[in-house]
Amino acid sequence: MNCREGDLAYVTDMPYPVSEANGRFVQVKELVLAAGEAYWLLDKPVRFRARANFSLMGVCFFKGEPVAVDAIADAYLRPIRDPGDDAVDEMVRFFPAPKLETA
Repeated sequence: MNCREGDLAYVTDMPYPVSEANGRFVQVKELVLAAGEAYWLLDKPVRFRARANFSLMGVCFFKGEPVAVDAIADAYLRPIRDPGDDAVDEMVRFFPAPKLETA
C-alpha cells in the first residue's frame, strides 16, 4: 500500500490510453477494493483527454474525448508526505556521508 487516507499523491505509470493523468497531483480520500485491487477515491476528479480508444469500467471512451477519473489504483500513486524522524536517506546506504573539509 503506497498511500494513506488524506495523502497528497503524485500520479505515475498509468497505461497509455489514460497516461495523460501521469504527473498530476491528487488528494486521496477513501480506499475501496474493486476487482481484487485497491483503489483510492479522489477528493476531486482528474480530467484529461483520452489518448486512444479504450473502455473503463464498462464505459467506452474515444481518442480525444474528455475523461474524468474519480478513483485511481494505489499502484499508480506515490504519496508526498513527511517521512518521519526515523527515515533514512537511501543514498547514504550506498555512499559514505559527505565530510566537510577545511583548508
